[in-house]
Amino acid sequence: MAALAQPSQVYQACSGVATPMGALRFDNAEHRAWYVRFWTGDCAGTHSFCLPGSPDWMTTVTYVAQHAAPAQRAALINRTCRLGQVIGMEWARDSHIKRISLKDLRAFSDILRRTPDVNTALNDIAAKVAALLARPRLGG
Repeated sequence: MAALAQPSQVYQACSGVATPMGALRFDNAEHRAWYVRFWTGDCAGTHSFCLPGSPDWMTTVTYVAQHAAPAQRAALINRTCRLGQVIGMEWARDSHIKRISLKDLRAFSDILRRTPDVNTALNDIAAKVAALLARPRLGG
């Protein structure tokens, strides 16, 4: 089994914006491993079925950097990093209690790619995330 990605490898472009992994509180080692998967596409440390690669949030950060207007680029990258941390912490939780699913991640990606303005897309995604997080947990 490959070693878990180091915290510095998880955020890359988000260092200084996202809370460092060492300061985050994970439910357990599996939650941490799936959080790394969310950011990097690396399945190391997961104990259930996992397909490595895309989608991963660093691809989303890269997409925003490539499609944001130059004057907004830094602010939108920072916003994407912060949004990714919220989404990733929830998506990485045990499937019985998480409120953000793989289907939701795909919908967020579709919104980002279909919406001509990156800021508008991030507004739409943030609103959907807030609505999902407002729902009660199913278990846990």
